[in-house]
Amino acid sequence: MAIEFSHKGKTWRADTPKEAIELLQQLEAIESGETPSRKSVWDITKITDVLNSLGKLQLQLLLFVEAAKTIKSSDLVAVLNLQSEIALAGVLSGLSKQVKEHGVEMKDVLRIDVAWRGKAKERQLSLSPDFVAVAETAGWPESWQTKLDAEAVDALDEELGQ
Repeated sequence: MAIEFSHKGKTWRADTPKEAIELLQQLEAIESGETPSRKSVWDITKITDVLNSLGKLQLQLLLFVEAAKTIKSSDLVAVLNLQSEIALAGVLSGLSKQVKEHGVEMKDVLRIDVAWRGKAKERQLSLSPDFVAVAETAGWPESWQTKLDAEAVDALDEELGQ
């Protein structure tokens, strides 16, 4: 059961009481101009390994979230050309499995905030600030966008028999 709390007029969710406390401490540290006390799980090697291990849709998902900063799950379904939010859940599940193989939790890559608008559930996705900070030192997002573009050209060449 998720724990929901409000901070400065915004609703935040965490999966455990420990995560809720850590998140609140991080928010307060950021607000006061301090560096959050939580040590980053990321280093250049780990982030490169994780990014290189991702499938095309998983990488595209992260790139779209990066470009938008915060994006609704329904918008991700559209830009990824998926059939439904259930298909998006499959992509997220695959992403979660990949990052776990590298000893990282999904929350260290991606935040998914859930809000209810009447009877409709709305999910907003954003990248973890720690992930972005370290990934930028590895050429994120440009290097990985270039990698996807090159793969698309290779696939087209292969399809055309060139």
